[in-house]
Amino acid sequence: MKKPAADIALCVLFALVSSGCGANQTRCPKPKPAPAPEVEAAQTKQAPEAGTGAPLVLEGTPEIPQELKNRLNRYLSTRSASLADLTADGGGALIETRFAETSQVHLVDHPSGARRQLTFQDEPARSASFVPKRSSKIVFLSDEGGNEQYRLFELDLEDADIRALSPKDSRVVGYIWAPGGKKLAYANNARNGKDFDIYVSDLGSQPPAKPIMKVEGYFYPLDFSSKGDLLIVGEYISVSQSKLHLLDLKTGNAVQISPEGEDAGSYLEAVFGRDDKSILAISDRDGEFVDLYRTDLEGRTWTKLTEDIKWDVEALAASPSTGTLAFTVNENGYSRLYTLNKNDRPRSIENVPPGIIRGLRFAKEKDILGFSLSRPTASTDAFAYDFGKKKLTRWTDSEMGGLKSDDLIEPKLVTYKSFDGLEIPSFYF
Repeated sequence: MKKPAADIALCVLFALVSSGCGANQTRCPKPKPAPAPEVEAAQTKQAPEAGTGAPLVLEGTPEIPQELKNRLNRYLSTRSASLADLTADGGGALIETRFAETSQVHLVDHPSGARRQLTFQDEPARSASFVPKRSSKIVFLSDEGGNEQYRLFELDLEDADIRALSPKDSRVVGYIWAPGGKKLAYANNARNGKDFDIYVSDLGSQPPAKPIMKVEGYFYPLDFSSKGDLLIVGEYISVSQSKLHLLDLKTGNAVQISPEGEDAGSYLEAVFGRDDKSILAISDRDGEFVDLYRTDLEGRTWTKLTEDIKWDVEALAASPSTGTLAFTVNENGYSRLYTLNKNDRPRSIENVPPGIIRGLRFAKEKDILGFSLSRPTASTDAFAYDFGKKKLTRWTDSEMGGLKSDDLIEPKLVTYKSFDGLEIPSFYF
């Protein structure tokens, strides 16, 4: 029979006192190591070998009640839908959502309509868009085996034929369409696996395309001019420094339009103005905030357009058909959607629910802006705002795994002052 712990402690104390090993003694002999406890074979569990795919073995943990598993599963079973592109007239949408193991591209032909799956890749399909003027074709990015070597693919929706537009074992980091949709520009590191050159591909020709701008570093296309002869190119250097270049597609010559120097700031996104004579860009060039600027094609003068908005501008998009400009601002932790009036004055779009806006996409032929909206009480879903009708439309209504929006908490925005008097926003649940 095993002795209680208290009895053992008393025995040890008695042994020390009786042997003279007290505070006044020089040193006590080291005790012999205790024998290893005997464990019954039935209680020993062998851990699975790495890479065998065996389930995790838990020892000494209480059994998880089935009721708790069921409650947790509701949160794990929620779905989301991100807007990828709108049809030319804004009457249909490409979305990216997951029904099985990976996120794939789906088509929705009317708001809250059924999602028809278009891609069936082993890996996620992302950054999808319609081929302009050819709604029966889309392009998208996907890798192989999770290697993050994203290739550009073209999918024919009529016969499900897939054609690779970029070479294997290279990475495409972004692409944009030229007006009319006959060409697209993208960045790819196929030349040496390191530097991201700029390619302009003609969909009517056989791939692979040849780089039109060979570079050293990380470059990416941002916007075509309305005539398709000029291309704004971004260059990423670090989190605190990036540049803008203007590439003449006829001559192949590129000039830097952002200021030079380490303190010149970052230039995050840029689009052409309505007349192709100016460029609108978002930058932190003046320090405290990321603002929206307008500059000439040579980058000689920079005019701040968001002087009265004391928050960071986060994203930017321009309508190919009308030139309407849309941008988002991180205001107190939520996205606020803005546009510019004819006098370059920002105007807020008020009927968008509080949340985080991502992925601004204009329809090619209509003044309709698509985007994804994440909210505290709902899954991420696809929305579209019609600037002509001043109407917001929800395109998807993703399942929430049995959860109810009314049971979820809308956080309260509170602020507190820091040591220097600055108001810090935070959300209280």
